[in-house]
Amino acid sequence: HHLRPSDATRLTWGMSWRHDTVSSDTMLRDRGTVSRQVRRAFANGEWKPATRLTVNVGASSENDSLSGNHLSPRASVALHLTPENTLRVGYAQAWRTPSLVAYNANYRDRGVLRYRNDQIGNRGLEAEELDTWEIGYLGDWRDWRMSLDVRLFRESLRDRILLLPPGASPTPRSEQNVQDIDIDGYEFQWRWQPFEPTRVVLNHAYVRASAGLSENGARIAATPGSNLAGDDGRYLALAENAAPRRASSLLWMQRLPYGLEFSLARYWVGEVKWTRNTEVKKYRRTDARLAYPFRIAGQRGELAYTVQSLDGAHEEQRSAEVDEPNQRTVDRRHWISLRLDF
Repeated sequence: HHLRPSDATRLTWGMSWRHDTVSSDTMLRDRGTVSRQVRRAFANGEWKPATRLTVNVGASSENDSLSGNHLSPRASVALHLTPENTLRVGYAQAWRTPSLVAYNANYRDRGVLRYRNDQIGNRGLEAEELDTWEIGYLGDWRDWRMSLDVRLFRESLRDRILLLPPGASPTPRSEQNVQDIDIDGYEFQWRWQPFEPTRVVLNHAYVRASAGLSENGARIAATPGSNLAGDDGRYLALAENAAPRRASSLLWMQRLPYGLEFSLARYWVGEVKWTRNTEVKKYRRTDARLAYPFRIAGQRGELAYTVQSLDGAHEEQRSAEVDEPNQRTVDRRHWISLRLDF
């Protein structure tokens, strides 16, 4: 429901209800059909007490039949220094509730207890909590056909969930609240249209993560024989390197004669640690695309030719085991696509 209580305010509010059911002869062996209900109410208000000031405040309240009640507030203030320059400060809290399988799993590898791949549900699992602070700047210089959007952020993730045995092995695995992670970084996007048919977009992001054990993670690490006992450093290092430290992209879009459209994209991606045994070194990639938008009998469409990894193959995942079949190498790829809009 959207409404305007006054000339300086706007309000949106609503409610929802959801009922989920899942059944599986493998992941939910002998569990039958499991279900959950989620009830949610939310509201967000905007207030403009002055031409140069905009305030947003909102919240969402959710009741989950499995994970309980969670309140997610958010607030932001935008200061319009000039019509072309805006500063903003914001805070938000969010929750990720575990899945039905996380709570109810009963998986047996090939029907028998083998421990290494078995999984059981954890009814005591807590939702992951994310708190985010950000400071941003938006410059929109229309006379120059240019804009710059910059964001500095700090995210605190609590009770991150991992799939591992809850105690000394061998025991079936279950999803456990194991880690607390702080993520600091910045990102920006610069857009420029030097000429009517030409657009240039530059994106860059920097992320730095710091991980530690949660209360439950410390308990598991103190259990002799558990996965974390004496090896929690590898799990923490994995969390801290699970995203590239730096990632950038440069996109050039050009309208050509005869209605053709051309784009060229260049990507720079830092190294990533996917799992304890898989990783990918930093790589560069170039993609190109040539498209012809058309209209037939009033219907719009597009015929396009795309080349991915124009400058040669690159690896996006590599196992520490050389003979491991789960290597992911992206070779140069070509394809033609046809799109019709109805």
